[in-house]
Amino acid sequence: MDTTPIVARLTVIANSVNALLEMQELTHDEFVHDWIIRTSVERNFQVAIQAALDIGSIILAASRVQTPGEYRDIFRH
Repeated sequence: MDTTPIVARLTVIANSVNALLEMQELTHDEFVHDWIIRTSVERNFQVAIQAALDIGSIILAASRVQTPGEYRDIFRH
């Protein structure tokens, strides 16, 4: 199995987590009152989750397991 796509998505996850860690330094007020920061946090979570789902799908496909019909089931396999 070619691991290049998995490594690429792991890099995406690492970048998203690093961005979230940087935003962790913000105060509650800074977070709540800044729409751009809030949407950035949401987007980084979304990107990391999608990359994790992609990795699961790649592994399942390589294992010749039928890809689940719902995203949540990818993690159950």
